[in-house]
Amino acid sequence: DSEELSDRELALERLMLAFRTYDGVDATQLAYRYGLDLASAAGTAKVERLAARKLLTVDGAVIRPTLRGLALADSIARELSP
Repeated sequence: DSEELSDRELALERLMLAFRTYDGVDATQLAYRYGLDLASAAGTAKVERLAARKLLTVDGAVIRPTLRGLALADSIARELSP
């Protein structure tokens, strides 16, 4: 059997996998591949809220989980997904 995932579901899966490692995700690549623009006003606000809670760090276009953020990777991904 196989499952067909929508772009939204693919973006969520990518975020969940990315936030389970310190490598994180490149927001530019995420926007290009899945259409999830974390640099938009809404996306930036979400990222900033999570960074203020010490769950994420932002280094240019790369968004990485903190140690605390690693433990909450899936919920962070859900919060950032459209």
